[in-house]
Amino acid sequence: MNKVHIFLTVSAVMIAAMGCGGGGSSRGSETAAMPETIELEKLDLRDDVYYYNDAPYTGMALWYAPGGAEGTASWEMKDGRFHGEHKRRSSEWGLTGNYKDGKKDGEWTETEPCSEIVQYYKDDMKHGEWSYHLDMCSDKSQRITETWENDALTQRITEIWENDVINQTNILVQSKTEIWENDVLINEWILANALPTDVEDLIITIIKGFQNRDEAALNQLLHNDFGVVFYTMPGAMYNVFFTDKISFIDPPPGYTRMPTDVITADYKIRYEQLPEFDCENGWSKPAGIYCYSSEATETRRIANLMTEYLEISWEAHETKIIEELETKTHYTITVISAEPSERMDMGISLEFTITLIDGKWYLTIVDIRGYCGA
Repeated sequence: MNKVHIFLTVSAVMIAAMGCGGGGSSRGSETAAMPETIELEKLDLRDDVYYYNDAPYTGMALWYAPGGAEGTASWEMKDGRFHGEHKRRSSEWGLTGNYKDGKKDGEWTETEPCSEIVQYYKDDMKHGEWSYHLDMCSDKSQRITETWENDALTQRITEIWENDVINQTNILVQSKTEIWENDVLINEWILANALPTDVEDLIITIIKGFQNRDEAALNQLLHNDFGVVFYTMPGAMYNVFFTDKISFIDPPPGYTRMPTDVITADYKIRYEQLPEFDCENGWSKPAGIYCYSSEATETRRIANLMTEYLEISWEAHETKIIEELETKTHYTITVISAEPSERMDMGISLEFTITLIDGKWYLTIVDIRGYCGA
């Protein structure tokens, strides 16, 4: 016992001596060493910089979900800013990415049990190609690819996959227009669904084909297997009429003419919701060319009504067209004449649909129903 007592006493003296001048160093007024890891909430945020004891923190910041919930997060930090790898996890969700001087940078990946999103950033802005794989646990999934440039979306391609086979593609392209005057930006706008130039040329070719009654030009734009579907209203009920060609001499049953009297002031295409027609007030938008993405479900709806009320039986190839059209990408174009006529007063404009089939766009549907007269 005496030996132990003596040892403890000597040790205590030595420790006291180390803290009191001589060759030792005093910590009485110095800042404690910066920890390698710390909970984020224990850091002091000032002007986008995290501090530990008044010094910008460098190390690993951690976060834990409150109340015992599943969820953790970590950030590598340098000089008080996020810099390096970031991870966030919960029971069914995960996120990994990188920061550079406090800003998102490079590849980020977000995962859930049945989906994955890969993102790219530059200086905290979306920049590069983003990819989404959604509903991967289902036989029918979506794959979306977006192209971003400095936080501006320039293109989105949506693919619908079923049993690992692609059956539908939707394309969205944005274009931004700026008006400058004396080096000052005075106006800007974004067309939310602008299509590539070759597709716009196709739309204008179709409009001019009807205006010029050019059957040859229009029929070159039909798919050999699909032909063209007309929406008609020869009486009190909508009809669909399947044919392999467009003829101005021999229009669909119940019609004596085709919509060739549409006059356009120009061929500028407006990418926005299509105008609607009211029998009392007319069109909801002024004259012009309007284009918007659409679905071909109207063909089946009308065909089903004809089967139910008119007891129409459809040929096998017609049924196939109905089914196939529903799996494709479509844009519907409505042209309101710059010089209204009696036919315009009935809501009869030039309205048609183009469809992406095997990577190429075709004229597939022409709507000549009208709305206010049988």
